[in-house]
Amino acid sequence: MESISRDCDAAISTWLALIRPERPREFLAMDLAEWIRSNLSNTSYFPINGFEWDLLFGSLLWCLWTRWNKRIFETDAIFWESILSCGHRLCVEAKQTALLHISSDPFVHCANRELVSCKPHPTCLCKINTDGAHNQSSGLSTCGGVIHDSHGNWVTGFTKALG
Repeated sequence: MESISRDCDAAISTWLALIRPERPREFLAMDLAEWIRSNLSNTSYFPINGFEWDLLFGSLLWCLWTRWNKRIFETDAIFWESILSCGHRLCVEAKQTALLHISSDPFVHCANRELVSCKPHPTCLCKINTDGAHNQSSGLSTCGGVIHDSHGNWVTGFTKALG
């Protein structure tokens, strides 16, 4: 994750366009977990413009992750949109979706809203979660996943070395 989020050229150029000029060394050198926590909790420390930084930061990480995976698994992929444009677009889409969701039900006020959790499906369905990783220095890639039944119980897991 670190090589995708901060070490590749696309990531570095994206972050340098957004980070205060006096802080790029600190931004790029932090421990990964602390880096993520810091950017999500202190939204004005690193960015030039901290407005909705947490949303943009997360969106940019998603864009970097998906671009990295497309380069690995879709070797002929063509990227028409920059990482920065992709991140801004995702922020706009997220805000529009949130506004649409709130305004679509004018009779429900925030005080009446309740948290909703995932409930088991009444039929016999499974949920599959998958992920993959690539080590740039060794060139090795792996993938894996887990399968849960409709009640959230673990059924099986799998891993595969891709070479």
